[in-house]
Amino acid sequence: MKTDRSQHVWLMDDDATFNFIHTHLIESAHPNVKIIPFISPINFLESFINAAEAQLPNHILLDINMPEMNGFELLDKLLKIDKFNRKSIRVYIVSSTMNPSDVKKAKTYESVEQILAKPITPQQIEGIFAAE
Repeated sequence: MKTDRSQHVWLMDDDATFNFIHTHLIESAHPNVKIIPFISPINFLESFINAAEAQLPNHILLDINMPEMNGFELLDKLLKIDKFNRKSIRVYIVSSTMNPSDVKKAKTYESVEQILAKPITPQQIEGIFAAE
């Protein structure tokens, strides 16, 4: 497992409350992890495109149901970016509604490591970091 100092987690959820909760859970268990929360998929994409390689996330927690652009649309756009495909980035789909069709669709993406119900738990956070 890499040390926490080299870990970057990007949170993409249009609900700032879930970003706050998930940030707190990650920081509590892994205080050296760099966490960047986003509430806009457009800002997320722009930040990803403009980020230096060393600043790219190791893990992305991605909400599915968002009004501006849903999580699958965002993931499709990420897959077209060379930086995304060159770096091993684990994507965790997080959703408050575990719609069976969303779960099925999420499983078609190679980059999706797991589908988690919101809010995620401390045990799930440990599972994310243990997957290194």
